[in-house]
Amino acid sequence: MTELEITKHFFDEKAEIWDSHDRMQMEERLRRILSKIIPELNSPILDVGSGTGILISILDNILNNPDQIIELDISRNMLNKASQKYQYKDNVKFVQSDGHLLPFPQKSFASVVCFAVYPHFHSPMKAVQEFHRVLSDQGILIILHLMGHRELNAIHEKAGSAVCRHTLQPVSVVSKQIAEQSFNIIDSREQEDLYLIVAQKQAN
Repeated sequence: MTELEITKHFFDEKAEIWDSHDRMQMEERLRRILSKIIPELNSPILDVGSGTGILISILDNILNNPDQIIELDISRNMLNKASQKYQYKDNVKFVQSDGHLLPFPQKSFASVVCFAVYPHFHSPMKAVQEFHRVLSDQGILIILHLMGHRELNAIHEKAGSAVCRHTLQPVSVVSKQIAEQSFNIIDSREQEDLYLIVAQKQAN
């Protein structure tokens, strides 16, 4: 199997138990971060590596029923779990696709959010270039984890061969790489319980 197929298989197998990982506490932390730390996001929003849809209700609440949220994940099983929970949401669509090759036209989104997915891109800069392509001018890109890179890498190292090499570099390194792809870095911070990059696409 290719690396992409291995990753897809890993998350397909984890989908059934994914929501058991301290979801309520995680939702509260995400709500606080998205409402108080991150600048106001605009829709349409692309949620990359959306998993079972943990950001849907948070974004919907913070943005007061945004026009459209696209939940994108490589794992069909993850998307199935999400769609079962949120099938009543007319403004949410579920798309199975690879973040390295997004099935959307240029400048389709005002915001792209990557929560707990960035180290799973086998070519992160190719993914960032795709985010740049689908973002409107001055659109916002968010890279977010609820832990620092050392803590996350330690978890992945113990999680099995499928993701043990999916490592996250320090915020300082990733911020510089993203800035080189025609983004302005608005905010970048890292501590043991937070990893955050907020970048804005430069206007043409």
